[in-house]
Amino acid sequence: MILFIDTTDNDFVRIGLVRNSKFITKQWQTRKLSETLMLEIKKFLSRQKVNFQDIKRIVVVVGPGFFSRTRTGVATANALAFALAIPVAGIKQNQIPKDPLKFNRLKYKNSVLPYYEKAPNITKPKRR
Repeated sequence: MILFIDTTDNDFVRIGLVRNSKFITKQWQTRKLSETLMLEIKKFLSRQKVNFQDIKRIVVVVGPGFFSRTRTGVATANALAFALAIPVAGIKQNQIPKDPLKFNRLKYKNSVLPYYEKAPNITKPKRR
């Protein structure tokens, strides 16, 4: 089974599960992503009767997207991959496979980096 995480949209978060050539997804709105992502993943897996140990790979959308949301999704995917000792693949927003079987053909690694498309602008420079 493959866990899918997409936090790059500013309004919606989408997680999914590729299981038996089917892609099951859940989408929700939140402004408190870092506080709710793991809880929602845990509830989603529980509703699908899946344990974390059943996950064999993780796919995360690495960008482009909003800085904090992208960073939160990628960090969560990397942390889960490390904790479960499974590989993770990073894909860009426009590369999300429509066919669930194509998730198996992605390049999986130990960790992935976010893709911001441009330099992040998280603070304004101080005027001197």
